[in-house]
Amino acid sequence: MIALRFRVLRWTASHPRSIALLTLVVAVVGSVVIGLAAGARRTATAPDRFAESFGTEASVNVMQERGMPLDVELAALSGVRSVEAMTFVFGGIVPAELPEGADVLVFSGSHLASGAQLVAGRAPEPAQPNEFVASSRFAAASGMGIGDTAQLLAIDQADSAAYGFDPTRAKPVSDAVLVGIIEAPVTLDGFDEIAVFPRSLIAAGDGRIGISATVMTLALDDGVTLADLSREVGTLPQPENFTLTPIEIVSMDTRAAVRGQSLGLWTLAIMSMAAAIAAVGQVLARNVRLAADETTPLESLGYTRTQIVVEQSVRAGIPVAAGSLLSVAIAIALSPLFPIGFARDLEPTPGLDVELLVLVAAWLVFVAGLVGWVALATNRRPRSSPTGRATAIDAVTSVPAPALWVGTQFAFGSNARGRSAAAVVGGALLVASLVGTITFGVSARRLVQEPARYGMPYDILTDNGADRVPPEILDLLMTDADISDVTLFASGGARTGDVSIPVLGMEVVRGHVLPYLLDGRFPSDAHEAAIGRRSSRQLHLGIGDLIDLSMDGTSSSYRITGLVIPPGIQGNDVVGNGVLLTSTGYAVLAPDQVPQAAGVEIRHTAPGAALERIATALGMSLVDTEHARPPSILSLARITFVPFALSVILAALAVVVVVNVLYTGVRRHDRQVAVLRALGADSAWLRRVVGFQALASTVTPAAIGVPVGLIVGRSAFSSFAIRQATATGAALPLLPVCALFTSIVVVGVAVALIAGRRGRCLAPASLLKTA
Repeated sequence: MIALRFRVLRWTASHPRSIALLTLVVAVVGSVVIGLAAGARRTATAPDRFAESFGTEASVNVMQERGMPLDVELAALSGVRSVEAMTFVFGGIVPAELPEGADVLVFSGSHLASGAQLVAGRAPEPAQPNEFVASSRFAAASGMGIGDTAQLLAIDQADSAAYGFDPTRAKPVSDAVLVGIIEAPVTLDGFDEIAVFPRSLIAAGDGRIGISATVMTLALDDGVTLADLSREVGTLPQPENFTLTPIEIVSMDTRAAVRGQSLGLWTLAIMSMAAAIAAVGQVLARNVRLAADETTPLESLGYTRTQIVVEQSVRAGIPVAAGSLLSVAIAIALSPLFPIGFARDLEPTPGLDVELLVLVAAWLVFVAGLVGWVALATNRRPRSSPTGRATAIDAVTSVPAPALWVGTQFAFGSNARGRSAAAVVGGALLVASLVGTITFGVSARRLVQEPARYGMPYDILTDNGADRVPPEILDLLMTDADISDVTLFASGGARTGDVSIPVLGMEVVRGHVLPYLLDGRFPSDAHEAAIGRRSSRQLHLGIGDLIDLSMDGTSSSYRITGLVIPPGIQGNDVVGNGVLLTSTGYAVLAPDQVPQAAGVEIRHTAPGAALERIATALGMSLVDTEHARPPSILSLARITFVPFALSVILAALAVVVVVNVLYTGVRRHDRQVAVLRALGADSAWLRRVVGFQALASTVTPAAIGVPVGLIVGRSAFSSFAIRQATATGAALPLLPVCALFTSIVVVGVAVALIAGRRGRCLAPASLLKTA
C-alpha cells in the first residue's frame, strides 16, 4: 500500500500537464453526457409540471360543431357542476401597429374554456363587448399592451355561412380594448394565438358577427363518468353536434411529442455515455498504462498483477474524479438550455435546475465506466498462439491468393476466433441500430413532408367554415383549365351508440384524386362506408362489419369496405378519425346535404403561379403548411430531428469501435508480420494483407447489420404509423445506407493501414522483441 501511494504520488508530480489535460477532457465530455441525462429528465416531467401550474377542476372537453352555444343546456344536465364556453367568431383584430391585421383566432365567451390563465390585467367585464383578453404571444407580436385599442373586424352570419372565413368580406364592428394577458396551452398544439371577448359580443353584434363551433370545458360531480355524460348529451337536440373528450391541459399529441423528444434525449445520453466511456477510456488507458520495462522489474520485486492493475486504475481515477465532479457543475450550469425547441414553452420554472437523482446516477455510471474500462484495458496480457483445428473459415480462405488468405486469417482465423466473433456480433448490432434509426428518421420525415400520408392529398382544401361551397366557386372548380381534380365533401356529426363521430360524404366531380386508402376499398354505393383507423380502433370495427349511424333523427347501417385517412374537414383535426361515405350514402342521413368543402388538385402542367391564383380566387391564402398540419403531425414534425441526432451519436460510436477493433486487431499480429517479413514479405504485400483484414473485419458485420437494420427500422416505423393512423409505408434509404456502408469500409481500411505501418517499418527483430 505504501509503495502504491508512493508511485502514484511520484506519477502525479511528474505529469501535471497530462493530468490537467485529462481532467479537462473528462470534464467537457462528462458535462455533455450528464447534462443530456438531466435535460432528458427535465423534458420528460415538463408536461405534468406545466399542467399542475394551471390547475383546473374541469374534466371534460365538449366541442359543439355549429349553432348558438348550448352551454346553459349542458349546465342543466344531471351530473354537470359547471360549464365554461367560448365560441369561434369569424373575425379579426387590426392593431394600430399592424394595419394588415394580426394572426389571431377570435372567440366570444370565457377564456377559462381554453384552459388559459390570466397573467396580467383583468378579465373583460361581461357587459363590455369591446373588451378582450389575448395570449401573451399575440400581445408581443402585435406590440399591444394593456389598455391599447385595436379595431375589431367580423364577417356577418350570412356571409360566413355562404363563404366561410373570407377576409375580403370582413367589415369593421367596433374598437376593441385589450384589458388582460392570458397564457393559453392550446397554442402548444399548433393553434394560432387567441383573443377572447365576453359573451355579450355575439348579442351586441346583432347578426353582424358570424359564429361557428363552440369549445366548452365541463366540471362533473364526483362519480360521474364520460359515458354517463355522453348518455345525458344524447337527450339534447342534435346530439351528434357534440364531441366529448377527456380534458387535457397538455394534449396527448403534445405529450407524445415531448415523450418522443425526451426518449430521444435519453437515447442520446445513453449512446453518448457509451461512446464517451469507450473513447475517453482508451485515452486514459494509454496515458496510465505501465510500460513493459516497468512491469517486469515490479513483478520481480513482488508486485502482483492485481497491484499493477490497481495502480493504473488509481492513476486514471485522479483525473476521472476531478473531471467528473467538474462535469456535474458544468451540467447544472447548462440546465437552462433544457427543455429545447417547442417543449421549452411547457417549462413552468425556466432557469437553473438540479435533477439530483439523475445527476448522481449519471455521475456514478460515468466514473465507474471509465475506471472499469481502464482496469480491463490495462489488464490484458499477450497470449500465446496455440495451434488448433482449422475452422470453416480456414477452409474457405485456402485460395491461391496468399495476401487474401493471410488477411482473412488475421481477421477470422482460429487464433482470433473469440475476439473476431465478438467484434462481428457487436459491429453488426451497431450497424443495425444505425441503419434502423436512419430508416425510421427518413420515414418519419417523409410522412411529415407528404400531406397525402396523413389525409391531405390535395393542393388546396377549400374548408373555411362555410355552410356550403358557393355556386360561383363550384363553377370555377369545374371550368378552370389549370385544375385537374376536384372532390366535393359534405360534413357533419353522427352518433353510433353513445359516441359522436365525424362523417364525410364524398363525390368526385373532376379527375380521380381520392383520400389515402390504407386497406380494402372505397365505398361504391349508398350502403357502404370506409372508416378511419383511429375510429376503427375506438369502435372495435373492421372491414366487413356493419356500422350504425344516426343524424338529425335519421338512422342507417353501412357495411365497412376499407380503412382510409379521412381528410380533416369542419374542425376534425384528428388523423384517422371519422367515416367516409359516398354522396348518396350521406344523403340517406342528411337528404338536404350540400357540399361544404372541396379538395382541389392543380394540373402538373399548370404555370407556377396557378396555385396562388386559384387559391386567391377561392377566397383563401396559401398559409405555411406547418400550420395546416393536424396536431399529431405537428407534434411529430417537432421531433423528427431526434433519429438523425441519434444517428450522429451512433455513427461516432461506430467510428470509435472500428478504430479500436482494427487498430488493436492489426497490432495484435505484429509477431506474425515479423515472421512474414523475415521470410521475405515486402511492404506492398503486407499492405494488401492489412487491407484484406480490414475488408473482412468491416464488410462482414456491415453485410449482416444493414439488412437487419432495414427490416427493424421499417417494422418499427410501420408499428408507429399504425398507432398514429397514418400511411404505414416506410422509406428505403438506399443512398444513406450505401454511403454508411462505404464509409465504414473506408475508415476501417485507413485505420488498418495506419496501424500496420509499425509492422512494415520496424525491423523484424524489434517487432519480435516488443510484440
